[in-house]
Amino acid sequence: MKNEFGRRDFFNVIGLASATPLLSVFNKNNELFNIASEKLELNERARLILSEVVPLSFDEEGNLLIKGSANEAGKCVVSIPSKRSIERQATNTKVKDVKLLVVHYDGAQRFLRSWKARNARNTLYGLDGKLASVNWCVDEFDINPEGNYDLGYGIMQTQPASDDPIRPYKGRHVTIGIDLATNRPDLNHIYTNDIFNKLGLNSNLSDLVESGIRDIDSYSVGFEQIGWYYSKNFPNYFPPEKQIANALSLTMAAMKQFDLGPWDVVGHQEIQEKPDPGDEFMATLRFLMGVYALQQKGIDNLSFSEYFAFKRHFINVGNFLKEKSGVYRYSCWNDYIGFERYMNSMYYTGRNFHIGGLVK
Repeated sequence: MKNEFGRRDFFNVIGLASATPLLSVFNKNNELFNIASEKLELNERARLILSEVVPLSFDEEGNLLIKGSANEAGKCVVSIPSKRSIERQATNTKVKDVKLLVVHYDGAQRFLRSWKARNARNTLYGLDGKLASVNWCVDEFDINPEGNYDLGYGIMQTQPASDDPIRPYKGRHVTIGIDLATNRPDLNHIYTNDIFNKLGLNSNLSDLVESGIRDIDSYSVGFEQIGWYYSKNFPNYFPPEKQIANALSLTMAAMKQFDLGPWDVVGHQEIQEKPDPGDEFMATLRFLMGVYALQQKGIDNLSFSEYFAFKRHFINVGNFLKEKSGVYRYSCWNDYIGFERYMNSMYYTGRNFHIGGLVK
């Protein structure tokens, strides 16, 4: 039996999430979980990223929205369709079923020759040059519905809404084919699924691999983001905290919209022989999506076993990175994000509690 914190458990938490701060939502076990939350130690980088997360949602047509206040409707993020997505719209080609969210980077330097940071519009130019398309592009600027080339966009929607919120138009961003260097089938999706199975992780990728489906574009949505070589001499080329926060904001909204679990969010390099966005980025994203979900639900109405389900999720994040990239790269990543510091504080907190409350 798979022992991992699955999509149903995960969204029992964030499906009820609100923007209410962690320490203000408890109705039961107030003393217990106030103390628990204070003991979960994030390093300053993780705190900064999480402080920049913006709650997002989707409207009935499939447009991505910045959530408004209780008396205000949300505003759509900037929408500029790619050439390829316009073609898909004309042929009414929609995904069959969204089973994966695929994370990319655009493979170009972060800065222009003027040393101005590139933005989502630059990413879109690159997609159009390749006749490729994703659903969204992400940069390091504020998520701004009035965004423009000078201010940046934060997140740009690059597919027109399909009028079906769970079946967007099909993109062109993952092609499982022949590895041109070796003239053999591209096997990364199979290798990743093998690790998922070894660690007991629950992912829709397993369904696709076991069914022999290679048309990943028909079963996925995806986003591109600024930058390249995130894993090269990590973290020298890693994106800034604001961009990671934008990617996390988008990821959480898409997971809820399409009923995806933590291991249905995959890096391009995990399913095709590509470098983007790299193992360290995916470990960061998966770690922070768990922390964010735990914070947003508070822990109110969670059973003690569910608290430890979060711990299992975090353990799996670390184990997956070790299995895929080795102990040295895991150690460098831990130094960057403070993973073991957080895990040690979770262990300390859990050790001092039982189901009935604080262990005296």
